[in-house]
Amino acid sequence: MIFEMGRATWGNAEQMGAEFLIYTLLPWIRRWEAEIALKLFTREERSIYVAKFQTDQFARPDYLQLIEGLGKAVAARILNPNEARAKIDEPPYAGGEQFLNPAIETTAATTVLNP
Repeated sequence: MIFEMGRATWGNAEQMGAEFLIYTLLPWIRRWEAEIALKLFTREERSIYVAKFQTDQFARPDYLQLIEGLGKAVAARILNPNEARAKIDEPPYAGGEQFLNPAIETTAATTVLNP
């Protein structure tokens, strides 16, 4: 793919990166994943395991967008907090595997100091 970058902005440069991934790399990546599964897993293992390349770095948004998106995913209970932390290479914390909406729910550990 040839891109003319003379008047590029962050937004359209990011879009070009996503297009490169979709139209150039993904067809090859899908073939490699299928071939890896075929050659490395038995028939029974293929129903349990999957070969998958991590392509998140190619289409990764800026940090603010990433944090906002993860916050929305936690609030919608799509991800739990520990899964969201794993996406940004942070360690899990105790209780972070629970699917709570931090915007509307509190836990027993949350107390009011001055009622």
